Amino acid sequence: MQWDFDIRLSAFNGPQAYDIRFNGERLVYELGLSEISVYYSGDNPIQRVTDFVDSGALLGIHSKSLIPGADCPEGATFLNTSFLGERMAAATELAQATCVFEQNTAMPLRRHLSYAVGEGAFYSGMASSVLVVRSILTVVNYDYILDFVFYQSGALEVRVHSTGYILSTFYRPQEAPYGFRLAENINGNIHHHMFHFKADIDILGTSNRYETLDISTENVNLRQAGPDRQYTQIRFSRHLRRSELDALYNYNFDFPKYHLVYKEGQNTKYGVPRAFRLHQTGMSKQLLPKDVDNEATIPWARQQLAVTVRKDHEQFSSSPYAMFDSFDPVVNFANFYNDNETIVDQDLVFWLTLGTHHIPHTEDLPVTPTPRRNSGLLPAALQLFSRMPFGVIT
Repeated sequence: MQWDFDIRLSAFNGPQAYDIRFNGERLVYELGLSEISVYYSGDNPIQRVTDFVDSGALLGIHSKSLIPGADCPEGATFLNTSFLGERMAAATELAQATCVFEQNTAMPLRRHLSYAVGEGAFYSGMASSVLVVRSILTVVNYDYILDFVFYQSGALEVRVHSTGYILSTFYRPQEAPYGFRLAENINGNIHHHMFHFKADIDILGTSNRYETLDISTENVNLRQAGPDRQYTQIRFSRHLRRSELDALYNYNFDFPKYHLVYKEGQNTKYGVPRAFRLHQTGMSKQLLPKDVDNEATIPWARQQLAVTVRKDHEQFSSSPYAMFDSFDPVVNFANFYNDNETIVDQDLVFWLTLGTHHIPHTEDLPVTPTPRRNSGLLPAALQLFSRMPFGVIT
């Protein structure tokens, strides 16, 4: 499928992929999970302050024993992984920690049917088959299915599904603002799943720019309908982001954007930058006020996207101590961008926040189903290739 990459399970942070290349061209130097958090609410004093930051449980060691035919297709290739701790005499091997498989998505990669003889009277289409690298992290009650999905078109998707069982509390009338009564003595309280990913993207080298295409409306003169006839249409404006603070992104439905990464001077024959597009789905707003209570533990959740200059000591956005160090964090992600370095023609790292609010319902018993419990990130080529780089047309 023209993809080449290396993968591993980090003991602290879970699945990571390195040196991701398509058709021999590096697109991503490093892509991986950085942190998972789950913040609960309730009237119960314990539930009220139950704010989990899961790297404290060592994420990578919780992917194991994947089951053929259920967790992964029967024909998948299963990979073991080994970890060595400071108190271990020898490495511990976890069987079937990751699976790799090819899958038909049941969605055409592209197609067109022309009825008219004047248009050629032809059909052209191609099935979409993807390569999936899957790990499933079981952290106490929740199971997180993390997929790296590689497409024939040169697109790469990161996908997260949540399942497992809910962390419930005893039913009392005082819990009504925080969750529904699901059984005789069970209340399913609202909570917020958040996932943070690191993507060190290198497009045609390490000297890159981050630019948004800001989509807006404009009023133009519709001359065909009369000299004073106005008409409203959409357009976009290119906006080069020059500094780390300028690149902080909070999703706003009223101001849609494309997020592009490219190397200056590397254009198509028509003078358009050969770029990579970042497209996030499954975003949710973190509502807690800045630096109040346990919000300081997850400063990475304040924005949906941050762009920083790559530094060796800024390897991850959180730490295994994050659940216990709100007042004096070992890693404070806000420091990654507060120095406001220039990001023009630099080696850039993109930090992406995904998430979902979950108000449990009766169908979440006994185990939460995966539909509607997913978040995703889809980086894809935008004029990076001269044409869509798929194989034989069928």
